[in-house]
Amino acid sequence: MLFLNLHKKLRDMSLSKTELSRYSKHIKLSEIGIKGQEKLKASKVLVIGAGDLGCQVLQYLTASGVGIIGILDCDTIEQSNLQSQILFTQADIDKTKAKTAALKLKEKNPNVNFRVANTNLSKDNILNLINEFDIIVDCTINLPNRYLINDACILKNKPLVYAEIQQFNGQVSVFNYENGPSYRCLYSETPSTISNCANTGLLCVLPGIVGTLQANEVIKIILGIGEILSGKLLSLNALNYEFSIIKFDKTEASNITTLGDYKCETIQHNLPKSITANQLAEILQSDTKINILDVREYFEWDICHIEGATNIPMNLIDECVDEISKEIPTVIVCHHGVRSMNVIHYLEVKGYTKLINLEGGIHAWATLVDTKMDTY
Repeated sequence: MLFLNLHKKLRDMSLSKTELSRYSKHIKLSEIGIKGQEKLKASKVLVIGAGDLGCQVLQYLTASGVGIIGILDCDTIEQSNLQSQILFTQADIDKTKAKTAALKLKEKNPNVNFRVANTNLSKDNILNLINEFDIIVDCTINLPNRYLINDACILKNKPLVYAEIQQFNGQVSVFNYENGPSYRCLYSETPSTISNCANTGLLCVLPGIVGTLQANEVIKIILGIGEILSGKLLSLNALNYEFSIIKFDKTEASNITTLGDYKCETIQHNLPKSITANQLAEILQSDTKINILDVREYFEWDICHIEGATNIPMNLIDECVDEISKEIPTVIVCHHGVRSMNVIHYLEVKGYTKLINLEGGIHAWATLVDTKMDTY
């Protein structure tokens, strides 16, 4: 048995008097009501990863009244986790994340049943692990695992709620919802190498913002309400509250028939992942060979742009990818730095390793370097 069932006796799907009181805020909403709350109680959701994102998702799914929540994580709690994984405390250090999370969450809502798996995810066990659950939530930080989880969900026809966080940026989407687009429709190729993001840092409140959005998508899917982020990638920047949504279609990359190999190596190079506007200005004044790619829309480019840059709007990157050099370092520019991060992520899985994000985008350039530049 892969999952440890901490609470063996399962209740029926009707709401008890205590549950009617606990979930009264939901029940008062016409879009949810008693029937909707019973749907939540009848649902089974697996959260893979009880770290930064998982701690947030698990708390809201528990509060919402999801009937059975699976928690899969093989890690133990470390001191460095406590700043952003706010479900845990100092006393929890060296304990296993999955079981510790389940015990704490059970205290928050005794009406929820938890199933715990303190195991590594692999192609040999994932199909069995996800089989009994209705919805899978990817809260991992491991890129190969994202492809593994995505492909397993396709094979088992499970909707997948995805999120990713780094520094001040986050993104959320829903894959394989009602046979919709998958992770591979965004990033079709499993990279042979990836950039090391372990030391890039993370704003401690970002998992709370993005994890809450993930939990919201899970609840909407269960209840069948609202617009699901299927075929849409929501990106946000916590510094300036710039939100963007790009749409993408289902492609042949979703035609998965078997699980493959999911390995990658870490790139070691001296290029920074991002630079400031002032740093870019210094580079341009030197003899350093560098390209600047502006991924804003054409009308934005017409308002203002950095001299010498090239303009390829984000939604045309795939069509024009051959125009982007893999050999010369390229600074990616957008309005505030959100779209550019998405483009970098997309290009990295296609083998690009010399990409640098302009922090704050063209707005920072106009504010700090070219103060006569038009802004919008």
